[in-house]
Amino acid sequence: MKKLFLLFFVLHFFAYGQSDRRIWKSSMYEQYNSNDFSKLEAANAKINFDNIDYKLFSASIFYATNIQRKKYKRREFKYSIALNSAAQAHSEDMVNKKFLSHKSRIRHKRKLKDRMKIVRITKGIYGENIANIFSREKEPTYWSFALQIVETWMNSKKGHRESILDTRFKYLGCGVRHYINKKSTDYNWVKTTQNFSSYSPKP
Repeated sequence: MKKLFLLFFVLHFFAYGQSDRRIWKSSMYEQYNSNDFSKLEAANAKINFDNIDYKLFSASIFYATNIQRKKYKRREFKYSIALNSAAQAHSEDMVNKKFLSHKSRIRHKRKLKDRMKIVRITKGIYGENIANIFSREKEPTYWSFALQIVETWMNSKKGHRESILDTRFKYLGCGVRHYINKKSTDYNWVKTTQNFSSYSPKP
């Protein structure tokens, strides 16, 4: 009986551990570069838009951005949990409050400066990219959709490319939120945010 219980415990622990590896965590940013991340099974999994792993989606955008940094011989961004928090919150606010702007409809988050202050970034320089975009693929993966998002910013004429390649920025955090666009229900839409800075507080 004891042996059976021990075996059940070991199998249960192993199964949990295997499952847990598929959940993206902030600590994992230190384990992968953009090339390694692009080969991960989780990154290349099709997005279930009814059950999105937003942390994995944000990480995909982060690493897709660093591919562009490498391409243009810039130093790769370091991950900032503070910037990630600000970016995710702004993406969610844009969906929930139905707007697309660097100026929030939430009073205490009105300006980018306000949103940076909330996450304890009160010095250095910072910037922001936003986008409202639908997937060109019917069944995109986290990685393919992230590449499309970053490609759109790089091809933009509104300064998004410049922010991505700005050598003064050292840190990056990304956020994304899916929503139903009632005027275009055939596509999967997201509102997404990148926050950049020259400084990031310790977690």
